[in-house]
Amino acid sequence: AEEIEEIFKIKKSLMDSGALAVMMTGSGSAVFGIFEDKDVAGAARSKLVSVFDEVFIARPVNSERVQGGIQDIY
Repeated sequence: AEEIEEIFKIKKSLMDSGALAVMMTGSGSAVFGIFEDKDVAGAARSKLVSVFDEVFIARPVNSERVQGGIQDIY
């Protein structure tokens, strides 16, 4: 119950910080947000790092392939 509340808090914080989408990994080990660009992600990180223990920015392994949109991944 307390863990579920924390997950919802993280998801809401990501959305309020400009995430286009927010998901939790299948194993539940991480909650992540998808951002328009690294500037928006950086601003979100700056905001969230004061609230949560671990906040990271990552990018797709093949970011050129993703530039055209999510449909290009498949």
